Amino acid sequence: MELDINNFWNASVGTFVEIDKVPNTFTQFAKSGSSTYYKNSKEDTVVRVSDHWGSGIRECNWYLKGYARNNSFLFPKWNMGKICIGIIKIKKLTDIQNK
Repeated sequence: MELDINNFWNASVGTFVEIDKVPNTFTQFAKSGSSTYYKNSKEDTVVRVSDHWGSGIRECNWYLKGYARNNSFLFPKWNMGKICIGIIKIKKLTDIQNK
């Protein structure tokens, strides 16, 4: 299945790149637990603001470049609860079910 802004959270895997802040041109479109999601006007790029990154984010494995690839539940402990902002082009996410 081709991933897009409407289904990228359904069993995808990818590595986000950490950024300092959400770009001004992005708008919030979803919130789930302690994570907030933003999209650009083309709807081809996602920004995620969260205190947990790694495997086991519901059905997704979303890693943050430069951090250990562990279970997402370990991220807050090992990173002292740091909230990180990550960005990724949706085309760089892979549908886990097609691997």
